[in-house]
This record gives sequence, structure tokens and C-alpha cells, in this order.
Amino acid sequence: MRLWAAATGNRLGEPVQDYEATKFISRLLSVAWSPDGMRLASGNSDGTIRLWTLTASSATRLPTARHPIAASAGGVSDLVWSPDGRRLASGGSDGTVRFWTPRSGLQADRPLRDPNGVRSVAWSPDGSRLASSGDKEIRIWDATTGREIKQLVGHEDVVVSVAWSPKGNWLASASQDGTVWL
Repeated sequence: MRLWAAATGNRLGEPVQDYEATKFISRLLSVAWSPDGMRLASGNSDGTIRLWTLTASSATRLPTARHPIAASAGGVSDLVWSPDGRRLASGGSDGTVRFWTPRSGLQADRPLRDPNGVRSVAWSPDGSRLASSGDKEIRIWDATTGREIKQLVGHEDVVVSVAWSPKGNWLASASQDGTVWL
């Protein structure tokens, strides 16, 4: 991973190297900043998540996550922090959305299941709902109970990304079919 100063375009320090991922020929698939901007989560093709805390120009692992968190039987395709920073959601190619307590590195709730794999996850701005994309569909989940609220269909190919509007009244989805739906 490389860290950049967005305002100047300057690179901050040296690339953050993950020895374990490099050692086992794992690829970095996803990164997500915490809402406070002090922590970074990375997801790898080996199904692990690593949590990093940032200093002035470098990143080091959080003491509670010295070892990688085993998050998925497949790769960790996407990561997203809850708006309050208390939970981290991971989407896995094994068809699970898992919730984590970042401070402890422990799984917080039962995983949500999507038989088609999970490519993208997004918290609603109020933290009450989570959207996930699988194959050609999007699922909206109650983030507290884990109950599926709704399934959205219409794309003709894989949905690769979902994102909520700032007020939470719209959801955008992007697909390999070349369309963006609201």
C-alpha cells in the first residue's frame, strides 16, 4: 500500500509492506479508512484482514491485530467501516458479509450469506442498513438484526460497486454491463 497526501499528490513515507501477505503470495484487494482517519483496514486475496493505525507518515499494525484476522474462505473483496467507526464490514468471495469489532479483531455478529459472492459493501449514512452486491443483484440488510430487507435486480452483468448518497435516500450501483443505476 502507498499513502498519498491528497492535497499535494506527494507520497507519504515508504510503501506499507505486509510481510505475511508477501510471504504467502497474497494480493491486496481492498482498503478502507476509519471515519476518524486514524486507522486503515486492508483485505487480501488469502481471506485475511489486517488493521493498521497511522502515525505522521507511516502505518503500523494495531496492537490488538498483530496477526491477520481470518475473514473469508475466499478473498476479502471489499471493506467498509460503520459511520461511527465501531464496526467493520467485510465482503468475501465466499458469499459472506462479516462484521468485526476493530479494537478486538473479533467477529461481532453472525455473517450474512449471499450465495453469489460479495463484491461490494456499503453502510447507509445512519448505520442502520448495509448494502451488498453479489452477482447481478443487490441486497439491502438491516445492520442490527441481519435480516434481508430487500433485493434489487435489473443489472445484466455483475454488480461491482454500491454506494449510498450522503442522506441515505439513494443507492447507486455500478455493473460490468456498463450501467449505473440509482
